[in-house]
Amino acid sequence: MGLNRALHFGAMDASPPGSCPIDDVIVAPPPGKAGAQHAEREAFLALSETLSRAPQAAPQRLIETAMRLAGGNSAGISLEDVEGEEPVFRWVAVAGELSPYLNGTMPRHFSPCGTVLDRRQALVMRDPARHYEYISQLNVPVRSALLVPFGRQGRLIGTVWVTTSRQDKQFTAEDVRTVEALTTFSTAILDTVEKRHRRGRA
Repeated sequence: MGLNRALHFGAMDASPPGSCPIDDVIVAPPPGKAGAQHAEREAFLALSETLSRAPQAAPQRLIETAMRLAGGNSAGISLEDVEGEEPVFRWVAVAGELSPYLNGTMPRHFSPCGTVLDRRQALVMRDPARHYEYISQLNVPVRSALLVPFGRQGRLIGTVWVTTSRQDKQFTAEDVRTVEALTTFSTAILDTVEKRHRRGRA
């Protein structure tokens, strides 16, 4: 497996939980500074225009916007999927430093996205490789991760996530609010992503 071109951490590849308990990896984000409403409004308008004029480009625009507004180095959309008989999350859109891993997978039942869906809430994690040790094999360190769940027809099916490789960057409660707002606003985009992915697997 060439990690710079393909990502696949399935159930057999995922190492056991690291020495750090998951509840020590999950952190309460600091408040952060409000006042980005104008940038948010501009982002929503741009997303609406992209969705109407070039819907195929909307998922990428969504994660690039989330990455920019939250101050991350990478962002993506992960969807529940099956590879063989193994439940996984597939990275169906990726931007930034982790973009070489587009269409890669992580295990459904032992991954940050899995924890977010199981707990049914947005989470911020600090150095998640302390618990999910296989994350340390990525091309850049994941110092902080912000993950927001989304659903379809009443069931959670994936996450929009933003990560940073910077040690001095900590995602704040304002960053969480911003990405949650983008995710809620972009329901049509995420619905399109999910439908397209299912058609591709049919």
